[in-house]
Amino acid sequence: MNYFKPILYSISVLLLVALVSIRYQHATQKVVVPTVSSATSSNDAPSDMSPNCAAYYNNAGNGTDPIDTELADFTNLHPLSDYLCGSYSDVLKTTLADGKVLYFVDPIAQESCGSGGCTYFPMIEERPGAIRRIRGFTGGSDAGDDSVFGFLSFPKKGVVEVYWHESATCGTTNTYGFTATDTPYLISTSDSCSQEGGVQPQRK
Repeated sequence: MNYFKPILYSISVLLLVALVSIRYQHATQKVVVPTVSSATSSNDAPSDMSPNCAAYYNNAGNGTDPIDTELADFTNLHPLSDYLCGSYSDVLKTTLADGKVLYFVDPIAQESCGSGGCTYFPMIEERPGAIRRIRGFTGGSDAGDDSVFGFLSFPKKGVVEVYWHESATCGTTNTYGFTATDTPYLISTSDSCSQEGGVQPQRK
């Protein structure tokens, strides 16, 4: 029976070596930590949002992010794609009489929509894919008179209607036309609150 002792000893040594090897590999195993963009590492922006959009999501109105910097510029052209944040954006458009496309862009719709409507930034497409922000609209947005606040509709070519709530059942509609230089001007204002059973224009 003595010949079993060397076999048992060998098995014990092999088990001990295997155990030490496993513990060593576990101790030295490289831990991979996912990297997070600096724009989203310390804030509440969704993880699938691009860095530029994440910066705007967290600092909208502060002028410290790329989108907000471009929104403050009414002179230069910028790519439309700069303001598109995928499923987080809302974009409406209509074609003017001269063939140019007028865009109303809301980069992060979830952050700027309420019961009265959404804040849209009006942009004119000077050439394909290149837009310039324009003034001329008035609204109730915190961003000021150069933004549109409300529900947008386009009753005919070259005309834009902006509606926003004054109460749960009525509101005001501003109707805008455009000059030959694509500058918006106020055609009329109507108040459905003074009409019994006024109908709210629907957002398209």
